[in-house]
Amino acid sequence: PYGLTPMEFNLLRVFLDKRNCTVTQLAAILPVDAPRVSRVVNKMVDMGLLRRRRLRNDRRVVKLALTEEGRTLTRSSTIAYRHTMPGSWRASARRRREPSSRPP
Repeated sequence: PYGLTPMEFNLLRVFLDKRNCTVTQLAAILPVDAPRVSRVVNKMVDMGLLRRRRLRNDRRVVKLALTEEGRTLTRSSTIAYRHTMPGSWRASARRRREPSSRPP
């Protein structure tokens, strides 16, 4: 919905449950390899939907969070998706809460 690819949409939806997370955490949740998540995150930062923030106590860690524009788009696209795919929404939300079965 709203011109987002399925990967972009799913990535944004993670932030409905989590305030912020790292690329590694996103890769484990989605489950998609970290380099692919990183490319999508870069695009979404450029689009103004996500922002990066380094932790003060560990500058190696970069946390991602929705911008206000990203939050608005995520909510709007999620509502649209729920109305068009009501059964899929419940199954998809359940999968996001379950731990990944992908080997480490």
